[in-house]
Amino acid sequence: MIGFKKNRILFGNDGLGERFRRARVNADIKIEDAAIAININPEYLRALEEGQWQRLPAGIYRKNIIMSYGRFLGLEENDVVSRFMRENEKEEKEKRDIFSRKIPHASYFFPTPKIIRSAILIAVVLVCVGYLGSCFKEIVSPPKLIVFAPESDFITNQANIEIKGVTEPEAEVVINGESVLTDAAGNFIKTINLKIGLNTILVSAQKRYSQKNSITKQILVKGGG
Repeated sequence: MIGFKKNRILFGNDGLGERFRRARVNADIKIEDAAIAININPEYLRALEEGQWQRLPAGIYRKNIIMSYGRFLGLEENDVVSRFMRENEKEEKEKRDIFSRKIPHASYFFPTPKIIRSAILIAVVLVCVGYLGSCFKEIVSPPKLIVFAPESDFITNQANIEIKGVTEPEAEVVINGESVLTDAAGNFIKTINLKIGLNTILVSAQKRYSQKNSITKQILVKGGG
């Protein structure tokens, strides 16, 4: 770090930027050397000395730059903080005044290239997020499943019955825990043996990463048939 004798410097009525510039010049320090010493972009230090607050990062970053530069130049910290608060408050007030003027300047109503670029980027991001969300929903959504036969609460005296239905071609069909083959269109058919009394048939379909779609059929088999 470049060394120089640290003096207690009190401010007069100059702006904060001019006080920084004067302190640096009096200490015979180049702005590039000061930037290297405190690891801050020299353009920020130039903007600070010129009073161009809008060229500095906002919020806590701006305050850190000012405090670091003030300590490096040996300025009185309380005076730096006090002047920073006044000038920063003044800048914020001027920004608010833009929207309170009765006849604002026309340039306030036209978007800058930076705003346009940001809007386009946000729109692209939203489109991408929406597309990815749609793809994800398509992947995890359960496949369609229709069981044509038998009807719900079917009653018969037969010892077996055919289960017929259709699902999506890439889905796997399971009937009462047993996998069933489907054709290219997703149609399936399987003969199930029945017992006398109430039989519950569970038909399910599921794609590789999707949720499961299930249909339950109850069939009552009468004895003595």
